[in-house]
Amino acid sequence: IGKKTLKVDEYTVLENPEVNIDSTAIIKLRPTNLMNFQSGDLLSVIPEGSQKPRIYSIARVGDDILLSVKKHDMGICSVYLCNLQKGDTLKASLERNESFHLVPDAPSVWLIGNGTGIAPYLGMMGESKNSSLKLIWGGRTKSSFDIYKPYVEKAIEDGRMEKYELALSRVDNRKYVQDILAQQEDEVAKAFDSGAVFMLCGSMAMQSSVLEVLSRITSTKLDQSLSSFQHNGQLLKDCY
Repeated sequence: IGKKTLKVDEYTVLENPEVNIDSTAIIKLRPTNLMNFQSGDLLSVIPEGSQKPRIYSIARVGDDILLSVKKHDMGICSVYLCNLQKGDTLKASLERNESFHLVPDAPSVWLIGNGTGIAPYLGMMGESKNSSLKLIWGGRTKSSFDIYKPYVEKAIEDGRMEKYELALSRVDNRKYVQDILAQQEDEVAKAFDSGAVFMLCGSMAMQSSVLEVLSRITSTKLDQSLSSFQHNGQLLKDCY
């Protein structure tokens, strides 16, 4: 099967602040053409001088796109993106990612992510119609979360989100996302049982640790395999 060629569009950089203490920035882009897309879709960027596209999970805020990019010194694409100035244009392709959109009629949605994996959630928080959204995010320190906090607090103020919890790995009482889930096993089991959707976005390492914990919870508490919940659309993943 030939790979489908994606349409390349042009985007203007609206905001590209300095990177934070974790070398991460939120970059805001505006498509030149009116486009149909949702938070959770993918932006494929081919930096100049490279053949290989880098794929970013995006947030939609209004008609604009938010990317969360971690700048790696040797990362051709992340350096290229983080060096873009306000007003610059960028060529990229937008790809639908049907299997990772907010499920509007779910009784509750658990947004689970680490690092830049929070990006699509920043848009989903603004899309949700009910307040039964919970975010569990893993980062290094409390200030790692500062660039995302305004989006999260606004969603809570607007009644579109219930609460958020941080799993911080570079503080005294260090925790990872899966530790928080393990501590809330009764709540997690009840959520699965009631039809809640669990979304995972971030690193593969986080994904495998989280799946291990969720799998243990569903089998011990509900006597059901995690895959049965996945088949029925209650577990959505977009990890890299």
